Amino acid sequence: MVSSVRAGDTVARTGGDEFVVLLDEIDAPAEVAAHTAMEIAQRLHASLAADFELSPVGSEAKGLQHQGSASIGVVLFDGLEAVKDSLFSRADAAMYEVKRRGRNGVLMAKA
Repeated sequence: MVSSVRAGDTVARTGGDEFVVLLDEIDAPAEVAAHTAMEIAQRLHASLAADFELSPVGSEAKGLQHQGSASIGVVLFDGLEAVKDSLFSRADAAMYEVKRRGRNGVLMAKA
């Protein structure tokens, strides 16, 4: 995941299989910021869908091929909304909407 974001961005595991990605310095008109955020979310989505091999710990043996999937909710911080819970709630709602639609996609939260 870290290789899919920019140097100043933050990737944090919040628990289980849920992560938060904070994008730093996308101060721009809303359309440009939304485009940048969605572009990075699509890169994350693609990297999580790439095939990778699972091997037993400490073993040279070849393991199983695995292909992951991700449901990603994106929200923009407009500088006015000070309550982090609201931002997480909106991103979470977008993520669950992706899951409701069949999973494995990216959706920008409604403003």
